[in-house]
Amino acid sequence: MLGRMSENPTRPAQGPALLPWAVAGGAILALQVGSKAVRDGLFLSQVSASELPRAMLAAALLAVPIVLGVSAAITRHGPGRIATWLLLGSALLFSVEWLLVPVEPTVAA
Repeated sequence: MLGRMSENPTRPAQGPALLPWAVAGGAILALQVGSKAVRDGLFLSQVSASELPRAMLAAALLAVPIVLGVSAAITRHGPGRIATWLLLGSALLFSVEWLLVPVEPTVAA
C-alpha cells in the first residue's frame, strides 16, 4: 500500500509515508540513467560516432514541442494522471524497441 500524502499541505510527508515515494522516484531515475547508457551504446554499435551530434540535435528539437505539450497537459489534468500515461507510454516504446533490435538494429538505434 502506498503511503498517504501529508494531511497538511504546508508540511510534507515524513517517515514511513515517504518511503514508497522515495523508492518510486529512485526507480524512475535509475530507469532514465540506464536507458540513456543503453541508447547511446546501441546507437554507437550501429551508426558512426560522427552521427551522434546530429542525432542528439534531432532529439532535442523533437523534445521541445513534446515538453510544451506535456506541460500543458499537466496544467490541465494534473501530474498524477499525466505521469502515469507517460510511464506507460515509455514502457510501451521500450517494448517495441526490445522487439525491434533483433530484427532491425539500425532502425532501433
